[in-house]
Amino acid sequence: MAVEPKHIRADELIADPGAVMERVTRNREQIVVEQEGDIYILLKPIRRAAKRRRAKLGCDVEAFRRAAGSWRGIIDIDRLKADIAASRGSNRPPAVL
Repeated sequence: MAVEPKHIRADELIADPGAVMERVTRNREQIVVEQEGDIYILLKPIRRAAKRRRAKLGCDVEAFRRAAGSWRGIIDIDRLKADIAASRGSNRPPAVL
């Protein structure tokens, strides 16, 4: 069975919007805001996305530790950093302030 939304006047929303939002988010209420008999808005909570977290497995941690520093001695890190900086650079002269 659907829950009937609560009706409030626009004055209540204007006077204390934080309290109205609190009712919607914390209490999961639907609220219809109306003025002089006309419905202006329907406030209702959004569905919360399910948090998907993969558990850290021992093999994942071990693979990370093996990969850390694996380029040492194979690639010149300073040269790599210089190449990356040069590729991101600009051909424009520096701005003089």
